[in-house]
Amino acid sequence: PFVLDTDAVDGISVSGVAIGPVGVDGFYGWTQTQVEENTFRTDAVRGARAKTEFAGVGIDGALVKVGDAETDYMAHAAAAPMPGLAIEALYAAQSDTQAAAMRAAAAYRIPFLPLPVTASAGYRRTGQEFHPTFRSQATGNPVTGEQGVAAITAGLDTSIAGFDIAVDGEILGRGDNGKLDDERSIGAAVGTKVGWIDVAAGHKITQTKLTEEPETENTTTLGVGFTKRPILPNLVMSASYNATITN
Repeated sequence: PFVLDTDAVDGISVSGVAIGPVGVDGFYGWTQTQVEENTFRTDAVRGARAKTEFAGVGIDGALVKVGDAETDYMAHAAAAPMPGLAIEALYAAQSDTQAAAMRAAAAYRIPFLPLPVTASAGYRRTGQEFHPTFRSQATGNPVTGEQGVAAITAGLDTSIAGFDIAVDGEILGRGDNGKLDDERSIGAAVGTKVGWIDVAAGHKITQTKLTEEPETENTTTLGVGFTKRPILPNLVMSASYNATITN
């Protein structure tokens, strides 16, 4: 999703090719760009992706070339070096704007506790000018709204007596300089099932304008719903309601 959404390209593709332990996909397509009124330029779009595993580390990478000016690439690795620990990292870049996106995350199931507790941490940074031509534009994609942002996150989650509980925090900056001086937040959420109804509630405290006089916002959320509940023969229903209250 960082550098290529194949549905956005007209062309042909080949997938499932194996070269030893490496799986390779490739495509060739074209795109039209309007350069002035009633004038369009056609550019070739070429790309490839490779995926393999080495010493327990899953590795994949992609390269996309749009015309002669833009080359986008992505490298991703994921590993579980010890029981209960999962880590992953991603780097993507765009040649014509010299902008990049970075992601790193780790989750660890803490042993020897009476409850199942998982600790997590992450870092993300996206350049202001990072916008590969054929990156994903779908809702929830990892780039939209993230340009210029750098952030560190941390959290704990557990389950006890039928309740799922999570606590998380984040410090964030929006200046495209890597500084984490614009926003900080901490929140807690709990979810459970009452009969066949899912119930969730959460509260989050956010401070902004950290370099000036900080402003604080409180956000409370509540959600109820059910999924695929048989109502009548051949009739299955899902429904949900979510409410948000701020300050």
